[in-house]
Amino acid sequence: MKKLISGAVALGFAAVTLSAGAAMAADAAAGQAVFDKKCATCHDLGDKKKMGPGLKGATDRHKDDAWLTSWISDPQATWDAAAPETEALKASQNKTGKPKTAMKVKGLSADDVANVIAFLKKNDGK
Repeated sequence: MKKLISGAVALGFAAVTLSAGAAMAADAAAGQAVFDKKCATCHDLGDKKKMGPGLKGATDRHKDDAWLTSWISDPQATWDAAAPETEALKASQNKTGKPKTAMKVKGLSADDVANVIAFLKKNDGK
């Protein structure tokens, strides 16, 4: 009987975990709406540089979702932390030694950030 109850509890936990994961899955369409409203003024989805760099291939260059999340959520804190990925970004943009990033982000929730990353991945064919 204990095994049956343990199995049922484990199965129930797995079902809740899977459904919670599906509910938290990022939404590329919602990410596009956020991008259009908050990011498109400064960033092109192709190779064109506007105020900021073009974002074609951004998720190929920055494969670590945790770093992308940090960068989009709080670019200055990520800049200041000087992780290797950030230092590579600075070098690619000729910004090594600069004390501040020009990127400013306001009013993005964690869901907004996850959705923008999903949208950028879709833009990169993933």
